[in-house]
Amino acid sequence: MIDYNNYIGIPWVCGKASFDGADCWGLVSMVYIDLFNIRLGHFKVDEINDPEKTMHKIEAVRDGSGEWEETSTPNDGDVVMMISRKTFRPEHVGVYIGKGQILHSMTRETGQSEIHPVKLMTKLFKRLEYYRYVG
Repeated sequence: MIDYNNYIGIPWVCGKASFDGADCWGLVSMVYIDLFNIRLGHFKVDEINDPEKTMHKIEAVRDGSGEWEETSTPNDGDVVMMISRKTFRPEHVGVYIGKGQILHSMTRETGQSEIHPVKLMTKLFKRLEYYRYVG
């Protein structure tokens, strides 16, 4: 079982995926290596602010990493896409860690990775979508 506490406090750094710094997708990528031994594709820095190239539902998982399915009952390790109230597009991503909590890395608050309750995230975003890796 993975200890998600190991991921708390990682500084937010655009385009990175390491304990020295990670953006939201980089943090998800790190967890997936540890949890499932699955290497997810990462974005180039110039793609991060291009909504056509990033986070359109689970199409953000690239490079032949496998198959995903949307679920309404999230399990530990499912990817959470957070849909913007302004654009109605995925704007942020994290990992559902069970017990109604999400691990994510977001610049707006503390600039580092944190664990927040789903209830808080639903107040910040229009809706949350959960995706499960199925191979």
